[in-house]
Amino acid sequence: MARAGSCGGDAAGAGQPEPWELSLEEVLKAYEQPLNEEQAWAVCFQGCRGLRGSPGRRLRDTGDLLLRGDGSVGAREPEAAEPATMVVPLASSEAQLHR
Repeated sequence: MARAGSCGGDAAGAGQPEPWELSLEEVLKAYEQPLNEEQAWAVCFQGCRGLRGSPGRRLRDTGDLLLRGDGSVGAREPEAAEPATMVVPLASSEAQLHR
């Protein structure tokens, strides 16, 4: 699994320290490719470990999942005005299955 700041590109910015944590969204954009199966399982495992102290916690998208420099995974703190439930539109293939 990639560690924060290890993407080697301009993610940290010139002359600035490497970030302590990056969202999964930022990592995926930097690598411009999906995770392989091993990386996906590692994110799932570390994510479950990191979120076990917050039962019922929901993540909206890949921007809410934080990959830290030490290899641990956590979640971005929810905003106060954020709704408690999440609505995910069905993909076209899923919508066809439900018909």
